[in-house]
Amino acid sequence: MILIALLTHLLVFSIPSNEITFTETSTLTVEVTGIKPATGNVILSLYNKAEGFPESAEATFHTASIPVKEGKVSIPLRNTPKGTYAIAFFHDANSNGKMDYNFVGLPKEGYGFSNDAMGSFGPPSFKAASFTYTGKEKVTMKVKYL
Repeated sequence: MILIALLTHLLVFSIPSNEITFTETSTLTVEVTGIKPATGNVILSLYNKAEGFPESAEATFHTASIPVKEGKVSIPLRNTPKGTYAIAFFHDANSNGKMDYNFVGLPKEGYGFSNDAMGSFGPPSFKAASFTYTGKEKVTMKVKYL
């Protein structure tokens, strides 16, 4: 028994303190406004790197789907560490879980990006949509409809 306690003590106290790291996290609150009609869900993806933004679901850091109420939603993204992020979202008005497009390929449902960034003939770059999260900010975006 004493041997086990001694080995545990040696193991715990022999780990250099610079090898133990803890990441401070908090809740990033995202608000989406201007939703018409007040039906369906807002589906949101938070990215922490340019690779895959905004097309790849596999590249997302957080995702959320929140029911629309009164033309807006507030989305808490818990356990978000400080860092640089970009957001892409769309208003899934008919709750089918995907963005709907017309025959020309333009979105039939509302969408948006952080910083209310817009691209030319496509989505904005990660750089245009990115913001720095220090653990205190609230991000507010407005839905765009074509």
